[in-house]
Amino acid sequence: MKLQRTLMSLSLCLFTVVTVTVTATATAADTARGEALADGCTSCHGVLGASQGHIPSINQMSRVQFITALNEYREQKRTATIMNRIARTYTPEEIEQLADYFTQGLAP
Repeated sequence: MKLQRTLMSLSLCLFTVVTVTVTATATAADTARGEALADGCTSCHGVLGASQGHIPSINQMSRVQFITALNEYREQKRTATIMNRIARTYTPEEIEQLADYFTQGLAP
């Protein structure tokens, strides 16, 4: 009985370690992908999304605001000269990765 409990405990610990490792790896990959995708945004929206001109900064948006805005551009619900065309090139997953990158450290 004691051996069974020990084996169960070890199995649970191993499962937890594997789950945390896989999650951390996926998160690191998503962050790297978001950073790579963000390169296309910085020419207009500024380095790290902090615009120095008339184009809005995107680094002060919440994650929800960012995703909502890009999805509205994709669906032609917001008028824009170019963002509606750009937003259509991103998959929903890529939009989330961009949101994660530009909203680092901000509330959801």
